[in-house]
Amino acid sequence: MVEHTGQISRPRQNTPPLETGFDIEGFECGWRLEVRPRRWPDGKTTIHRWPVWAPKGWDYPLDDLPHLEQCLRVLPKAWRPLCELRYRELLETKGRRNANLWLLDLGKQARRAPVNLSASDDALRNKGDEFARRCEKLTLAGARTVATDAGLCCSSAKSEEGELMRYRCDRWWRRQLRSLQLVAVEAIARELALVSRRKQIYVSDVGLQLVRQRNQRNRATLATMEAVNDLGDAFSLAELAERSVSNPKLRRNELMARIAGTEAHARSQGYRALFVTITCPSRFHATASQTGEANPSFDRSTPKDGATYLNKVWANVRRWFKDADIAFYGIRVREPQHDETPHDHYLLFTPPDQEPRVVEIMQEWALKDSPTERGARRHRFTVEYIDYDRGTATGYVAKYVSKNIDGYGLTEDSVGHMSDTAAQRVQAWSAVWRIRQFAFYGTQPVGIWRELRRTRGDADDPIRDAALAADVGDWERFTEALFRHPLRLLKVWSDELGAYGEEKGDQVLGVETPDASVAVQTRNHTWELRPVAGRP
Repeated sequence: MVEHTGQISRPRQNTPPLETGFDIEGFECGWRLEVRPRRWPDGKTTIHRWPVWAPKGWDYPLDDLPHLEQCLRVLPKAWRPLCELRYRELLETKGRRNANLWLLDLGKQARRAPVNLSASDDALRNKGDEFARRCEKLTLAGARTVATDAGLCCSSAKSEEGELMRYRCDRWWRRQLRSLQLVAVEAIARELALVSRRKQIYVSDVGLQLVRQRNQRNRATLATMEAVNDLGDAFSLAELAERSVSNPKLRRNELMARIAGTEAHARSQGYRALFVTITCPSRFHATASQTGEANPSFDRSTPKDGATYLNKVWANVRRWFKDADIAFYGIRVREPQHDETPHDHYLLFTPPDQEPRVVEIMQEWALKDSPTERGARRHRFTVEYIDYDRGTATGYVAKYVSKNIDGYGLTEDSVGHMSDTAAQRVQAWSAVWRIRQFAFYGTQPVGIWRELRRTRGDADDPIRDAALAADVGDWERFTEALFRHPLRLLKVWSDELGAYGEEKGDQVLGVETPDASVAVQTRNHTWELRPVAGRP
């Protein structure tokens, strides 16, 4: 090969490709000369200068450039320099092999979704249509293979026919692909140490934007559809959504009414209140809480993995509570820490004589995993005893409820971010990972409460007391009414087929007594959906 001298310019379009090419949006690249020996058949060795198109300032092995380029192309543009910076750090601290293994695993994570992480929604729709068309010509086994290769499973199907119809539905594929993209985006963001109190708290900016776009699409869809009953009354779906617990304000009000009523009932029984926090072990945390730097103990567990861990801890706690005949009830609030790792807050009410045993059991299971790691006893389990003389338990937990819904009544969250912005990010976090934020234990079913609120208190005894309490929003009185006269949801079986050819099954019609002697019907109309008049 002819030795190059002087200034090198980029070759024209028809010039044969050089040994290494690197041209990715987000990087400032330029030509550089790489000096390499070449051994000829006659045994002679000559030194040549090879032109290479590479990122400016790149002084690491050029053989790694193709691998880096392949990984970077599937990342959002804003993340590419960060990935390259992280790669440089690993090269210097852990060596070339570990850096390349990290890069290889990062690329695999980025390809979990069968679309580019920065793909537009139109690209996702086209990809979903493509998958649906492929499955139309396949049997169930073939369609399952397509779904498995795309990283999906159809666990919600009630029958094989329903499962196959899902695989052949373009809308089903669009929903799945959007979810896969969101999960992959957040997994990579955590891997790059992007999500922390010092950078992008609770969720990445890219993930937040994707969730906002999805919410906008949902609102636009609701505005184009209306529900019409058998009397001809029509209501837009957007209007109905605002009147349900989908409305953050109504959701917050209902939660606070339930918590206040539960506390009032507990105090009337002489129960004490505990506020317990349980946190995941260090390996679930992507970044350090103080510096925001990558956590060397992080094992790439997702927030969903963290939620599964917390669920197992709570399941064991409840099992021991049952064995010890411990009476308790309360609420759990699950929220993200700064790096998306979930942790649980429990507001529990229990008899005073059982309070020490409750704390002992919860602490034992909270620290069962990795009990000797640094800071475990200080940070992974904390308990606060609510003093009724200083305030109510409801007031104590109100800020956690507000932070996780709409930020009402707060100016800043626990780490100094504006409450409304923080609440939006928390809601996005919950949507990405499909993590349930609130759960009640040992209290009356909220489904009965919601059905009775439809009656406006119009019901016969023994349902009347509970209906009147629900109508005025008095959860304590509602609880006591159900203790005196237990109730259950009135359900009937429907053979009507749903969107995927499966029977709809049990449908709620109202509330009844356990022996079905008295009932109140709360759903008196049949409804159908149709486009809003004047819209296609």
